[in-house]
Amino acid sequence: MDTEKRRRYVKGKLEQTLDNFIDSINITSPDHIELGDLDSLSSAIASLHHEYLDKHVADQIIAESVFEGLQAHYRTFGPDVPPSEFARSNIKSIITKIVESIPRKYTYKIQMPSIPVFSGKTFRIADGIWIEQDTRTFAPRSPREGIGLWSGAATASTVLCIDVEGYADGAPESPALSKAISIAKQIAFVTSTSSSFYQRHKPLRARSALHDYHGRTVHPVETPSAIALAYGALGIDSLEVIDFPSDGGLLEFKLKKASTEAEYHDAFDGSLQQIRNYFNAKHHNDFESVAAAIEWLHDSKFADNQTFSFIAACIGLEALVGSGKYIEGMTSRLADRFGFLMGTDREDREKLAQEYREVLRARGDLVHARTARLNGEHVQRLQQAQTLLRGAIEKELDRIYQAVSRGPSYLV
Repeated sequence: MDTEKRRRYVKGKLEQTLDNFIDSINITSPDHIELGDLDSLSSAIASLHHEYLDKHVADQIIAESVFEGLQAHYRTFGPDVPPSEFARSNIKSIITKIVESIPRKYTYKIQMPSIPVFSGKTFRIADGIWIEQDTRTFAPRSPREGIGLWSGAATASTVLCIDVEGYADGAPESPALSKAISIAKQIAFVTSTSSSFYQRHKPLRARSALHDYHGRTVHPVETPSAIALAYGALGIDSLEVIDFPSDGGLLEFKLKKASTEAEYHDAFDGSLQQIRNYFNAKHHNDFESVAAAIEWLHDSKFADNQTFSFIAACIGLEALVGSGKYIEGMTSRLADRFGFLMGTDREDREKLAQEYREVLRARGDLVHARTARLNGEHVQRLQQAQTLLRGAIEKELDRIYQAVSRGPSYLV
């Protein structure tokens, strides 16, 4: 990622806006700070880096920079000494350094505790995505991540690594980290459709960390529950390789369990081919809508709340077969379109369309507050919606893969 060519500097109008903001800060005590003309500065930063952050994130950057600068002042001079011009200059310097450091490069690392460790090996999946061994210890950040379940000793583990760029503050919602989590959800889905992987019934909780190349740090981040559970449960089936006959024949072969280190490496590398196929299709026109549907299905499967789970599945279906004019009224045309796209014959199309209408009616009951939560029939509709969505995704992926295999002219 050549980020230096896209570096933006604080000068001209932006620097004047920053100076105006610094001058507008009103500090009457360490506990009472008025940020003054925050809106103009955050809007200017969001406009400068619109590819990587929005105004809300810019607000956070400014507020945290002011806090950091003032804390440095009070640590040095004490709480009774009003901030000087030096303190204001320090705040300006902190904001400037952050703004000029964007886009930053990060690597998001997710542990895969149920996958065996392959010492010294790196398995490439796609550009900026790979699996490797990691010996760092990522301590849990919150009780729900399971404090006390791991010792402090460093142990090797298999980790999924995803490169992203932009800006992240360590929160799952921050833009760059959110992008990495999005990719992780897609990979989790593809592994769930592969015969090489399986989901454990009693999963561990995977931990994750963010490597910030700008600060040269690797620090734990709070792992979203949907990621912690999906990757904690992900296991690999018995690794097998081709057992070539000893007589040298080429037409007959069978599989055997890997028994040497080299065979384990080859077998695991081969198990990743389906994930590679998925990312090889990213230039297809429909890839983004399928990727969005996959994320909604992932959120639906791992949601704590059944109502949200159902709504997420519905949104995933709309991402696949909807468009603005269909979604606006949620008419039967959406169901008819689903049946037409996914059905194999007239009878199958009518059956699928009817199932989708039932899902849409249940969705309407929830959205329009006719029912507060899922029960009875609606629980059945949740399972129905998830089944329809998964089937639709798999069918769309098959279509995309076939188009990609035929060449560029079929990518539309």
